[in-house]
Amino acid sequence: MGFLFSILITAAVFFLLILFLSANPKVSKKITIISLTIAVVSGLLIYGYGYYITCDNIFLAILKAIFSVCESFVGNNNYNDISAAPLMQNEWMQIVCVFVQLCALYTTASAVINTFAAKALKRFRLWFSRFKKINLIYGVNNDSLAFGKELIAKKDGIVIFVDKNAQLINTADINELGYVLLTDSHAIHADCKFLSKIGLSKNRKLSLYALDKNSNNNIQYATKLLNSLELKNISPSHLSLVLIGQEEIAITQLQYTPQKYGYGFVTVINEAQMAARLLTAKYPPCNTIVFDKNGKATNDFHALLIGFGHVGQAALKSIVMNGQFEGSSFKLDVVEPKTSKIDGNFTAQYGYALNQYNVSFFDFDARSRQMYDYLRQNVSSLSYIVISIGSENTGNELAEEIISFFNTIGKQIPVYKCTKQGVDAYNFDGTVKHSYSLYTTETLCSNELDEKAMLLNHKYQNKVGNTPLQNWMECDYFSRLSCRAATDFIPAIIRSAGKNESDVCNGEWNLTTEQIENLSKTEHLRWCAFHYCMGFKQMDSAEFDSRAKIYCEQLEKDGRATIRINKDMVARTHACLIPWEELDELSKKESIITGKEINYKQMDTDNIMTIPEILKTNQ
Repeated sequence: MGFLFSILITAAVFFLLILFLSANPKVSKKITIISLTIAVVSGLLIYGYGYYITCDNIFLAILKAIFSVCESFVGNNNYNDISAAPLMQNEWMQIVCVFVQLCALYTTASAVINTFAAKALKRFRLWFSRFKKINLIYGVNNDSLAFGKELIAKKDGIVIFVDKNAQLINTADINELGYVLLTDSHAIHADCKFLSKIGLSKNRKLSLYALDKNSNNNIQYATKLLNSLELKNISPSHLSLVLIGQEEIAITQLQYTPQKYGYGFVTVINEAQMAARLLTAKYPPCNTIVFDKNGKATNDFHALLIGFGHVGQAALKSIVMNGQFEGSSFKLDVVEPKTSKIDGNFTAQYGYALNQYNVSFFDFDARSRQMYDYLRQNVSSLSYIVISIGSENTGNELAEEIISFFNTIGKQIPVYKCTKQGVDAYNFDGTVKHSYSLYTTETLCSNELDEKAMLLNHKYQNKVGNTPLQNWMECDYFSRLSCRAATDFIPAIIRSAGKNESDVCNGEWNLTTEQIENLSKTEHLRWCAFHYCMGFKQMDSAEFDSRAKIYCEQLEKDGRATIRINKDMVARTHACLIPWEELDELSKKESIITGKEINYKQMDTDNIMTIPEILKTNQ
C-alpha cells in the first residue's frame, strides 16, 4: 500500500510539474537556466577541489571533475570519491552537494518534461478548442508570428501554425504565446487526416492565412487544403482565405462560385497593396480637405510621392482612389529618377488613370537640387507627402531633411513613409509620431470590412429572398473589391458631411438636399477613380450601341439577356465613367433599351444614404 501511495504521489507531483512548466514557460525557462548554471559551476568547483586533494595528477583531476559533473545530470554522483577531502567532512558542505545534485536533476527533468509537455499541451489546446473558430496560419516568420500573437490576444478562436521549416521556433516560446505548431506530413499536405486532427466539423469556421514569403507556396497550400475541405463537405460560407500572392491566379483557383467549390471569403493581397491601403486608411487624403456646410471641398488636394517601385505604384492608386472630392481639384507629383525604366507594366495596365488625373512625373533624385527647387515652387499648395523608397534608413533621412527644410521656411506639411515594413507618420521635428506594421489583425482580418461590404452589395443586388451572405457568396471578386473600396471611403464621406461615426450611428444623418447632391458627386468621383485604377476606361457610344444590340438579341431569343450593356469586364470598359452631369442621359438611354427603370445618380446617392445602416452592422 505504501509503495502504491508513493507511486501516486510521484505521479501527482510529476503532473503538477508538467502543468507548471506548460502554464509558466517563462518562469520555467529562467529556473532551468539558473539550475543549469548552479549545477555546472558549483559541480566543477566542488569536484575540482575534491579531485585536486585526492589525486596526484592535476590533469586527471580536471578530467574526473568534468566527467562527474556530466554524470550528475543523469542522476549519478561521485561524492564518495572525494569524501576524503577535508572540506567534504563539513555538514553544511554536504547539504550544498545535495542541492547541487538536485539542480542537475531538475535541469534534466525540465528538458524531458518540456518536450513531453509541449506535445501534451498541443493536444490539450486542440481538444479544448474543438468548438472554436480555427485560425490556420501557413508560414512561420517574424511577420506571421506577430500577426498570430494579435489573433491570440483577440481570443477569436484557436491559432494553429503549419510550416515544415519551423524548427527554428523555440517550443517554449510557442507554448508561451498560445500557438499550436504542426510540422507533420499530414499538416504540411493539408490532407483529411490533418482536418480530423484539428477537429474541423461541418459547423466549425476556418480562416486560412497563407503568409509564407513565397507566394507560390501559399497558393499551393491553399489549393491542397481546399481539396481536403471539399472531400469533408465543409460549407464554403464557413471558409475564409487571406493570401499573400498574385490576385489573378489565386482568385480563379480558390474563390467559391455557384459553379465551383471554393473559399467563401477571399482576400488576395501583396505587401505593396497592404502598405498602400494602410496608408490611406490611417492617413486619408480627406484629412487635408476643409469642407463647407454643404459637404463641398473648399481647397484642393496636392500630393507628392517620392519613389515609384511596387509600393509607390500601389500608393499612387490608393491616393487617387481616395483623393477625389466635389469642389476640389486633384494633383499628384511623383519624384523618381528611374521612372522610364520601371513604369512599363504600370503604364500598360493603368495608363488611362494617369491620363485621366493630374499625375506628373519628375525624373530627379529626391536629394538633388531639383528636388528642393520643386519644393520651393510648390510649398504653398502641397498638402500630403509620401516617401516610398526601399531603404528604411534613406527614407528616414529624406523625411528628416524635407521636414527640416520646411521648418526653415515656416511651413508644416504632413510627411509619411510607406514601405513593405509598414507606415510611419512624422512629427514636425522629424521624429516618428506613429508607426503601423503591415501584419496586424486590422490589416489582414477582413471580417468587419466584409460585413459592411456585404450589406452594400446586398443593396445593389436586391434579389428577393436572398440574405446578404447569399448574395456575397454569388458575388464575383471584382464586385467585392468595389464594395470594399466604397466602404473604405465611408469615413471620408462622413467627414465631408461634417459628422463623425458616433453622430451617424446615433441617427444624425439628416442631410439637406444640397449636402446629399455634393456627397453623391463625391461618391461618383470615387467610383470613377476606383475603376480607372483597376484598369478601366470609358466605353464609347459605338461599343455601347453594339452591346445594346446583343442585349436585345439575347432577350428576344432566350427571354433574358446575360450581357451587361454598360460594362465589359474583358475589355475593361464602362459606360458610367462620365461626369456626374451626363449620368441622367445615360440612365434614360439604357432604361429605354432594357425597359427597366435605371437611375445611376440614385445609385451614388443610395451609397450615401445607406451609411448609417452599414455602420450599425459592426456595433
